Amino acid sequence: MAEEGAADEAEVKKKDKNENLTQALDDLELKVEHFRFRAQKLEQEREELLRELERLQCQSSSPTIDMSEGEREELIGNTERLIYRCLTVDITVHTVRTPAQEAALGKIKQLIADLDKMLKIEDGMDVKRKLLSYLNASLPEEIEGPTDQKFQGTLLQCTADDQKKYRRMLQARADQFLMHEDADSLSGLPKSNGCADKSDAT
Repeated sequence: MAEEGAADEAEVKKKDKNENLTQALDDLELKVEHFRFRAQKLEQEREELLRELERLQCQSSSPTIDMSEGEREELIGNTERLIYRCLTVDITVHTVRTPAQEAALGKIKQLIADLDKMLKIEDGMDVKRKLLSYLNASLPEEIEGPTDQKFQGTLLQCTADDQKKYRRMLQARADQFLMHEDADSLSGLPKSNGCADKSDAT
């Protein structure tokens, strides 16, 4: 009888120990996910800082801004210094992907690279329509306007994190394109694509 009681007590202790280990692992898993979330937020913050700095840099270069050449050069120089400082911070959250997701991501990267070439050498409604069709295709909700179905289908094969990343990337390019469009319409000069987006190189 005593032996049975001792065996039961040992079994209870073993079960408690296993439950404690399981609980500890669950707690650590929550901490790991929170750590990844904070890293992703920092990654997004870096992108936003770079976009703001590049927007300021482009505005400073615009002839519509009334300032002396010395003031303009100083402002552009300080902006470039801050961009460089921001680029020295490297934050990368790696995403686990299946082979199919890796293949889809490769296609998206190529489509974005082709779009970037268009933005540098082309002008007018064609490139604007292509950019907006990609952006609309990346949005979680349906929206009026052009939507590239092929791009959308490929993007949906990517991970949720990659979908969010390229949605932000396309939004940044659209904002930058419209900013140049507005600045050029005010100045009366041909559209310039001289300000490259450094915040989200693929």
